[in-house]
Amino acid sequence: PASVTSDKPVANLLTAPVDYDAYRLQIIGLINAAYTHANQFKGYTFITAEGMTSAVLLDAIHNGLVSAPDTLVSVGAFWPARTQNNTLAEMLAQSSYPVLDISLPSLSQWQSATVEQRRNTVAMSLKQLYRQRTFTAQQSYGGAGDRLPRPGSAWLGTEIYSWLRYLGW
Repeated sequence: PASVTSDKPVANLLTAPVDYDAYRLQIIGLINAAYTHANQFKGYTFITAEGMTSAVLLDAIHNGLVSAPDTLVSVGAFWPARTQNNTLAEMLAQSSYPVLDISLPSLSQWQSATVEQRRNTVAMSLKQLYRQRTFTAQQSYGGAGDRLPRPGSAWLGTEIYSWLRYLGW
């Protein structure tokens, strides 16, 4: 992939660039509604978020705008602007909750650009409950042209299940 030097979103998006603050507010509203519903029940809370949703969720949790979950499964976190994308590693390293960080190399150049940075920053922070896994095309159980794990992918389900078992749930 070409080096990303612009602070603006690149043209590899399928839709118009999304306003970061507006999108973050939308996600905060959804997460707070989910927490309100979940508070009716006993047990752990864990959130699975993908792509740009995962990025703004990490930011919202980091800045105290929503409560931290008992664990987060972050699937291919990225934001298509350099400033926000480069802060993901530090937010993961400073998080107080367990994180399963699943990398999807074919998802976006933005996501791929921070995989090693996330791993190294978290390792230097000595965060204990962090695991980074990478999905490869050979692990797809979908069609021949699949780039991403399907929601029912055996690989993705196994990774999440193994993570929860590791946490003792």
